[in-house]
Amino acid sequence: MYNISLSLYAKQRAKQGMEKIYRKVTFVLAGSIALVAILLTAWHAWSVYREIIHQEEHEAKKLEESFDRIVEHLIEFYRFRAKANVNSPGVIEAIRTKDHDKLFSLINARWQVLRNENPDLAFMQFHLADGRSLLRVHDPMRYGDNIAAKRPMLQKLHRTKQELHHIEVGVHGVAYRVAYPIFDGGKYIGAVEFGIDPRYFIHQLSHFYGLASTILINKKFIFPDKIGRYYSVNNFVAVGGSAPSDHLDALKKTKLEKLQRISVKEKNYSVHIFNIPSFQGEEAAKIVIFQDMTEELTYLQSLIIISILLMLLIVGGATFLTSRYLHSMIRIIEMARQREERDRLYLRTILDVQPSIIVVTDGYQIIDMNSAFFNFFCIYKTVDEFKRDHGCICDFFIPDPGYLTPVDNGVRWIDRVIKEPTQHHKAKIQDCQGKIHIFEVKAKEAILDGLTRKVATFNDITASEEAKEILKIKATQEEELAIQNSKLAAIGEMVGLIAHQWRQPLNSLGLIIQDIPEAYRYGELDEAYLEEFVNKSLEQINYMNQTIEDFRSFLKGGQEELFSIETVINKTIALLSPLFKQGNISVKLNLNTNSHVRGNPNEFQ
Repeated sequence: MYNISLSLYAKQRAKQGMEKIYRKVTFVLAGSIALVAILLTAWHAWSVYREIIHQEEHEAKKLEESFDRIVEHLIEFYRFRAKANVNSPGVIEAIRTKDHDKLFSLINARWQVLRNENPDLAFMQFHLADGRSLLRVHDPMRYGDNIAAKRPMLQKLHRTKQELHHIEVGVHGVAYRVAYPIFDGGKYIGAVEFGIDPRYFIHQLSHFYGLASTILINKKFIFPDKIGRYYSVNNFVAVGGSAPSDHLDALKKTKLEKLQRISVKEKNYSVHIFNIPSFQGEEAAKIVIFQDMTEELTYLQSLIIISILLMLLIVGGATFLTSRYLHSMIRIIEMARQREERDRLYLRTILDVQPSIIVVTDGYQIIDMNSAFFNFFCIYKTVDEFKRDHGCICDFFIPDPGYLTPVDNGVRWIDRVIKEPTQHHKAKIQDCQGKIHIFEVKAKEAILDGLTRKVATFNDITASEEAKEILKIKATQEEELAIQNSKLAAIGEMVGLIAHQWRQPLNSLGLIIQDIPEAYRYGELDEAYLEEFVNKSLEQINYMNQTIEDFRSFLKGGQEELFSIETVINKTIALLSPLFKQGNISVKLNLNTNSHVRGNPNEFQ
């Protein structure tokens, strides 16, 4: 009953854990979807906003290019008009002779035509080379004054004798002036100058684009008594244009830079500002154009609101669908986890019931092992305990020829076992009790958890190896006993051979000794006889002694050395020659070469 309650409690805890995971995952996914939706909305809104910015910049560039073309056209137009007027009959002569009245009569009609062509043409005048005014067509009664002394632009014109065009302040106020030199037969005699009201530029831009605009003139270029006539915007005054006063009021809050954005009566405007520098490089005038961007910005705001609503709808729907899907997936995952846990326990049970040590490694570090491993290395209880001190079972290999070592010629032990499956690999390892065991080692590669692992099996063959060693010792002892018995049997034969070989020399000695009395009786016992007697006796004795030495060296064994096969065979034949004679056996030795070998010559004999 207690086990059943404990199992139910474990399942309940597992279910609560999965529900907790489900809530966390749902929250994370909902947050992720919301974050993605917010990012997509923000990215789309930013793209629209960038498109608006791009549109503003494009419009500003287009307006600026249009302004530059208007200036170029203006300069080219009055260059042509200057040539037409100067080349009219009598004009050059009137300028050369400085005839004011004649020049006025020749130019006045043309001046009226020019005014009709361009209502913003403020003045036209002719200058002499010495800097004096020859004719102000718009004010013919004022001439002869040294106008160049007051006008830096004219001073440069008379000095360089080249056309000039800039904003400059004169007697009649600020104007955009274009001046062209006049030559008589290559001689510089003066210049003609046209003055255009700055409002000309906004008239042209309004004509092309229909946008509200104004032109601002720096207060420095306005006569003090006239500043009060105009609408003041910071350090500038608005001298003309179609921009309402509320636009100009909003403009006061800006820095009057190239591109601004203002709001007027719930409308949004992009403000394009172009600087017109004076001849001396000062900010003389600014052209201001108001472009209504209310529709575009309203679209952007609507887009953001719609995107937020869509985002909320998407997040809600996606969260609902995802939660349903996650709930199903979590159940599947839990079932798979339970199956995996059963499989893992089943595999662990199979491993632990094996009597052999089983080790799983990646080739360098140990990963897992079975219970037989911990039974052998009893000081360790878990994998982590073992890995704190060691990384490989090979740390316990005892070096010994013929046994595995951790690394051999750069090859790790487990790789050698895998590459040489037909070889008999052994390892010596000492257990926790201090006893040395001999293991037969086998290994294979396997796929575990999707990774390539190397599984090694250590079978304890200590008992069989000890039995083999005992049998080897017994076999050696039996072999030595058989050799000893064969030698004893040979000794018996050798004694018979020695006796047989000694009979002839003993008989010869007996005859030599028996011949002494006869020699004495017949008077033959002289010095020569005695010398012959001694030599023959020693010859027989030496023969008998050599026989003893040959048999003694045969029996005493010896050490390994380099010896001649032919010599040993001849000595053996000499020892056995009495037996061969007794059996009427003749021996012939036929050797192609006198080879030498290393070994024990007596054992070979």
